[in-house]
Amino acid sequence: MAKQYWFRARNWQGKRVKGKIEAESEEIAVRELVFRGLFALDVRQARDADVSYTWLFGSRVRDREMAAFTRQFAAMMRSGLPLLDVLQVLESQAENRFLRQVLAGIMASVQRGLPLWQALSEHPAVFSRLFVQTVKAGEASGSLDTVLERLAAYLEREYRIKTRVRNSLVYPCFVAMFTLAVMMFLTGFVVPAFASVLAEAGLSLPLVTRVLLVVAGGARRHFLEILGLIPVVAVAVKAAATTAAGGMVIDRLKLSLPVAGRLNAKMISARFSRTLGLLVGSGVPVLPALEVAAQAAGNRVFEENIGAAVRGVERGGSLAHSLSSSGMFEPMVVQMVKVGEETGSLDRMLVKAAEYHELEAERTVDGLLSVFEPVLVLFMAGVVGAVVVGTLLPVFELITAFE
Repeated sequence: MAKQYWFRARNWQGKRVKGKIEAESEEIAVRELVFRGLFALDVRQARDADVSYTWLFGSRVRDREMAAFTRQFAAMMRSGLPLLDVLQVLESQAENRFLRQVLAGIMASVQRGLPLWQALSEHPAVFSRLFVQTVKAGEASGSLDTVLERLAAYLEREYRIKTRVRNSLVYPCFVAMFTLAVMMFLTGFVVPAFASVLAEAGLSLPLVTRVLLVVAGGARRHFLEILGLIPVVAVAVKAAATTAAGGMVIDRLKLSLPVAGRLNAKMISARFSRTLGLLVGSGVPVLPALEVAAQAAGNRVFEENIGAAVRGVERGGSLAHSLSSSGMFEPMVVQMVKVGEETGSLDRMLVKAAEYHELEAERTVDGLLSVFEPVLVLFMAGVVGAVVVGTLLPVFELITAFE
């Protein structure tokens, strides 16, 4: 079975080269380097920790770093520098160590004659199919700099949308965590103290207080189990999501949620439309562009329905009709795609469709937050109020007993 090896070597000009190579053993890796005209200085097997880290947490290159890298890549290609020089500068300037290692491997692959898109495809943990296919189209059309600029704009917009959604959830999460901390303090220390005083006085505890003591006692006794169960459940859900059946169930659940499902559908449609517009505008044929865009949408149910649209286009049907038959798009979006096909401006109309979906999604998020935040505050106030009542009732019982 082939393994991954990191290497450092010198070429015939004495220049240092480093990268990644796949081979059956370390000796075969050294022979492969010699075959490429490289003198090996150091060859070592890639750590399994890199693989497990990527599986658990995704790519080790953050979205912001990827967008900035692509923008810098586009600017340097626009300046007319040779590809290898561009890669070398990017590798030397990259602050992310993992990205530096990946770029070193890409440089080695390009030096041995591989096209850039194929060198990128050897690192799927960093470069998605969208990235690879877009670069492939740019290389084929001789407009790699323009394609990279479009790709950079796409990644920057995706990063802004994700950041906005993430920032919108900061306040509700803070309120929830603060409320949970207050509840833990009251039920863990205050209520038991009053309960012990009442027990010594021979008084019975109110029902609310008894319920709180049962919940708090159970939480204290099983605190470590509960704490350990959280990462186990997270890993189990992530593992289930990687399987075809489990991923389909989870993705279908995301679309069937009462309000969040509609929001998720709008975001998926926007991502699909913008990705397809980027690919078509970059010169990628419609059929492979559809497949990549469906995968980039990030939902297996959506991808399965787009598969039916792909088969419709393969049979000679129009893209607008095929998308309409999938049942995943609003009539306005289908109409915009139809106009794009008839006028030869499909890429621009797809981008407009994406902007329409993104605007609708933003309005939905704003509406949800305007309702969700006060509802959350009221709910948390009710929970804290119940805990406070459960805490004060024993006090009133104690006062009444001494009167």
